[in-house]
Amino acid sequence: MASPATHNGGPQLIRTSTLSSLRGGPAVGGSGYNNPYGIFPTKATPEISGYLDQMAEKWTQEEWDNRRRIVVFKKSQQGSYIQASFRAVPLAERPPNSICISCIYWAEKEECCVTSVDTIHLLEHLVVAPARFTVEEKNRIRRNLKVFHPLTVSKGKSETEDFFKVIMAFGNPKPRNIEKAVKVFRWKDLGPALKKIISQYSQSPSSTH
Repeated sequence: MASPATHNGGPQLIRTSTLSSLRGGPAVGGSGYNNPYGIFPTKATPEISGYLDQMAEKWTQEEWDNRRRIVVFKKSQQGSYIQASFRAVPLAERPPNSICISCIYWAEKEECCVTSVDTIHLLEHLVVAPARFTVEEKNRIRRNLKVFHPLTVSKGKSETEDFFKVIMAFGNPKPRNIEKAVKVFRWKDLGPALKKIISQYSQSPSSTH
């Protein structure tokens, strides 16, 4: 059984901005430091192996028919270094207990997207699994991801109604939670989004002793 300080074979990661309160220092980004990350040498370092953009290319006929490609991720962690690899898998061949998200084709815009639900689900597995993000942490991540200008897809908007139906019709793995409006990011923004959020975490002090 893994020790409480390890998650998925690596040390626990916590949001860097919370470390200042744990160590009695000013908040990260405060005027007390020119380089706030310099005081935290165990800041998480993410690396994505391969080119995520390629997941939007060379689809099989089955994937075109389904309007999505299933992408399975695998995480490896050494200290605060997190590496994520990925590959496309046929829907019926998803490995059990795997981390899967959907690369969804939006026909009206002729581009691939990923839902906010899938993005946060993936981040949860890469950063804190087997723990879960709190509601507060999920909301913080959503706010930080606004820089990627997600679009809201709902049945109440004529320009997104058809795409909303596509997303709602997907079976497992479902890229949404309940039948309500969902935010989507361009697939090409997924890599930068993952790196932006993961780099905001650091190795927990309890994992370094």
